[in-house]
Amino acid sequence: MNKPEVLIKNWALINPNRLNGKVYNHTNFADGDVVNTSSVINIIDCDTYKILETHNTNYKVFAEDVNEDYEKCYPNAYNRLNLTQI
Repeated sequence: MNKPEVLIKNWALINPNRLNGKVYNHTNFADGDVVNTSSVINIIDCDTYKILETHNTNYKVFAEDVNEDYEKCYPNAYNRLNLTQI
């Protein structure tokens, strides 16, 4: 099964291995809707962005799209996204 690739902005890790943020190009939500994802099962580093894979969806994550409050609490949040962190 090919998983849809969805852009997520204003993202933060929650619960501890799920994402919260505004999604774009998601088939079940309008652009800009805030969602909590299911559990992240894999992270793929693609140089300029990362793919955080859940059971049904691949979320495309960029460093510049991290939630500001989350970044203040967890500096370098994007660079720390790896499977040992979640």
